Formats: sequence, C-alpha cells, structure tokens
Amino acid sequence: MARQDTSMAGLAASVLSEVMVVGELAVYSLIAAYWRMLDRGKKAEFIGLENQLAKTLSMEGKVSGELTLRLFHWFDKPAAEAIALTMNPFLPGLTCRPDDARRFVSSDPRIAEALEEPVTGMSQEKVAILAEKLYKLLYDESRSARRPSELIGYAYHTETPGLNDLREAAYKLQALAEVKGLPYTTATASTTLQVAAAATIAYSSTLRGTCEAIYSTHSSKPSPKQEGRLRYIVVQGDNMVLGIVQQQLSLLGDLQNQAVAAAETSNGLTVLLEALLDSYGYAWLKEALGKGCISHIEDTPLARLEPGRCRL
Repeated sequence: MARQDTSMAGLAASVLSEVMVVGELAVYSLIAAYWRMLDRGKKAEFIGLENQLAKTLSMEGKVSGELTLRLFHWFDKPAAEAIALTMNPFLPGLTCRPDDARRFVSSDPRIAEALEEPVTGMSQEKVAILAEKLYKLLYDESRSARRPSELIGYAYHTETPGLNDLREAAYKLQALAEVKGLPYTTATASTTLQVAAAATIAYSSTLRGTCEAIYSTHSSKPSPKQEGRLRYIVVQGDNMVLGIVQQQLSLLGDLQNQAVAAAETSNGLTVLLEALLDSYGYAWLKEALGKGCISHIEDTPLARLEPGRCRL
C-alpha cells in the first residue's frame, strides 16, 4: 500500500513494548516513519501507532523529543550551520550553502547571535523570528502549499552516533539503500554503529550531487514528459540520492499531477519504485515490470526506466 498511515515496523515494536523494553530496532521504525512522512500531526507529531511508539521510546530514554524549529541538528549545531545542513524541508538558497545561510542569519540583528548557538540556546522570541523568516522563504519558493509544521513542530534525536538526528537519519538510510543496497540498511545484518557509519558516508558522498539536482530542477522547472499514464521529469546528475530529490521536488511543487523524477545517469534513466507505487498503484507497477517499462535494480529501491515501453 502506498503512503500508509502505519508501518509494520511500528506495529511490531508497539506490540513488543507491552512485554519488554523496546530497543534499537524500534528507533529504526521511527526513522522509517520520518521517511514515509508520518509526522503529519498539527504540531508535526507522528500519527497512528508511531505516535505511541515515540512516546514509549521517550519514556524509556531511547529518544528525546521537543517542540522546536525543525532544522537538522537543531540541538547540537549553530543555527546558521543547521540551516545549511537541513534537507527536509529543502530551503532554496540556503540548504547546502553555508555562506549564504550565515548571511541570511547575520543580516537580521534580532537573530544574528544564531550564527554561533544552536536553536536550543535561543529564546522563544528569536526562534519565532527565525522560523517566520524561513517559512516566508519556503512559501515564496514553492509552487504548492506548505505547512508551518514543516518548520515548527516536534522533532526527535537519539544518542546513536551518526544517526542522532532521526529526520536526517531517514535521509542517510535512503542514501545507503541507493548507494550500497537495501541489505546494508538493516541493523540485523551488522551493528547499529556500522550501519550508522556506512549511512553517513553514503549520505555525505552524495549530498552535493543531491543538492545540485534539486537546485537545477527547481530553477529550470522543466515540463514533464509523458508515455501512456507515466509522467516524468528528467533530473540531471549521476551522484544523487533520487529518493531525496523526488521527495523535496514534490514538496516544492516541481512534481505535480503524478509526475515522478527520473535521474539521467550514465546507465540511462532511473526512477524510484516507491514514487511509482505512490503515483500509479500496484496494478500499473506490475504491468510496467511485465512489459519492460521498468526493470528493478537488484537490492535497491530503484528501477531503470525504458520510456518507449511505457505506453500502458
């Protein structure tokens, strides 16, 4: 099922928590919930079973959460640096551009001190000022509606090195799945620290390419191509995490009316299976696989696209 409101991981962890203290695998289910964008409550709290799981993990000291400005590393990086690190939401002109992020903050004397201190060290008034400025930028740059809770709401972190910001961890694990393969993302195959280290390397090595792909597509606003029901926009670049590109271009409104992102790489066009499933459903996906419109890239969440075979 596409974009379901609960996950099997969350269900299993919630049941287990009735009889034992939930462990590291339950934290992974929260990370997965962030990837599936289940933090859709009015204050960005989780919906469904994941909300109860988050409360359980908080009571057991496995995660810490608070109502905050939802920048990546809001709790341990200076706010200006956190802005540049934030990929969700992607902040056009600031994300991946630390110098511009510093200028954005320093240009307003009311919040200039945020250059050197984390959000957790700022007064509520200054957090509100910074949040308002960032939301205005996000609103002005987007072609679709944005929610204030994308920037102000609950966020969670943990003590696990490399995956301590759970929202960033969702993107790191997606990078690992695309770069190395899905089996590498499971803590059952290796230790949590090994997974975290591998995910951090995969994310860091693709971050520049991912940002460039989003910036390039967002600025050029290409028209979608169509083959049968399939609508897709070609995104240039080899070294990107397509899942992140797909998600953020959708939120920015650059992917509309079921269009998906197709990365033009040296190996041809590549698409995200999850995006196809969300847009077109299981029956279409099954037929597309059968007719050679798409072919799954083994052990990854990706597929190669053959547009000429997609007139389904």
